[in-house]
Amino acid sequence: MDKCCSCLGALQHGRRVHALVIKASFVSDVFVGSSVIVMYANYANMEDAERYFEWMEEKDIVCCWNALISGYGMNGYGNDAIDLFMKMKSSGLIPDESTLVSILFACSHAGLVDQGLEIFLSYG
Repeated sequence: MDKCCSCLGALQHGRRVHALVIKASFVSDVFVGSSVIVMYANYANMEDAERYFEWMEEKDIVCCWNALISGYGMNGYGNDAIDLFMKMKSSGLIPDESTLVSILFACSHAGLVDQGLEIFLSYG
């Protein structure tokens, strides 16, 4: 979905696809949900990415959290990425390798080197 909308180059097209996702009852599919989050993040629209994440009924799969952490990272919101990462861990989900890459990228992109190193060392 994201690649399709990115090629079209317009957030408005992405919103139309998002509306179709809702209309077609794919809202409970976590992989479709992750794609919607990534699509909004790619357009630097983190408010809608966050709103969709909060609206999702099932967030107990790491890919949903990774999508939002990655979105924060690519848009320079390192502190938000760290906050979500900590919330993810406290919810009982176990971060995977993709989570580590995303959170380290977010820390690096926002100049949070010390926090990134602390997270990296805690993975040991």
